[in-house]
Amino acid sequence: MQEHQKKPVKVLIILLIIGMIIGSVIGKVIGVLLPDVIVKDVLITPAVIALSPTTIDLRVIQFTLGLTLRINVMGVAGILLGFFLFKKY
Repeated sequence: MQEHQKKPVKVLIILLIIGMIIGSVIGKVIGVLLPDVIVKDVLITPAVIALSPTTIDLRVIQFTLGLTLRINVMGVAGILLGFFLFKKY
């Protein structure tokens, strides 16, 4: 019988991030190639999720952390593709 190998979560995260990046790049390319139509706006207009920058001062070192996530429909499609690849292989 075949043993079920547990796939590492790192692989899933990497595939999801790569899928998001590739999907966003494809969305940008579609935005350049398509004429101005509603479909173009739906495909390339990102939803923005942001955490405002926060400064942490430890007296010896000071750093600022912040995060902005811009995701569009093509990015979501890339995430779904990454998840599909993770499940299939």
